[in-house]
Amino acid sequence: KIRVGRVSPSLARYTLIHSTNVRNWDKSFQLPNYAMHSIPDKKVIEKSEQGEEEQKRWVEFNKTHFSRTYPESASRNYNPLLPWAMGCHFVSMNFIRNKFMLLNDGRFRENGGQGYVLKPEYLRNKNTKESDSTEDVVSDYVGGASFDNIHPRQLSIRILSGFCLPKSAEKKSSATINPFVRVTLYHGSPATPLPPPVFKTHVVEGNDTPTT
Repeated sequence: KIRVGRVSPSLARYTLIHSTNVRNWDKSFQLPNYAMHSIPDKKVIEKSEQGEEEQKRWVEFNKTHFSRTYPESASRNYNPLLPWAMGCHFVSMNFIRNKFMLLNDGRFRENGGQGYVLKPEYLRNKNTKESDSTEDVVSDYVGGASFDNIHPRQLSIRILSGFCLPKSAEKKSSATINPFVRVTLYHGSPATPLPPPVFKTHVVEGNDTPTT
């Protein structure tokens, strides 16, 4: 039988995270820095829909404290972009192979799949806001571009190739396919009546090799 020793008090002061309920941000800001709010995915949307002031206060809280979001159901996932945009540190996901899990997978490929990606400056520095200079705020995102509703940016994406494209179940293994690449642009808006925009490349007729 293996006995596990007690954690050193000096180490515990740096590693302990204490979960607390969200009541109002004034009380939350008075909590010690190791306090963490655990918020279900539906409440993430509810809080974000309360307006810009609520969103800003949550972002400011996440600069000095911890937030964790999680799906309420074990059979579905939620869009992780919204809690990421709020500066949440732990965005829990169910390991279900769907579009939101693919977003999560792509996000952490930025750091070689290590499970940690550094937040942009405006989400971690108390003296920096999203509207500050573009080079200091999001220079490590897309070439120093700043994204906001006042100064929108236009992005150009060039598809270099598509590979490992599966054949239809109705196709024989020896049959050729007509492949194309589809790009979907997701955003962190809490609620929108419109589906995310989808863009497709041209179809390459009878091509089983990578599309170019």
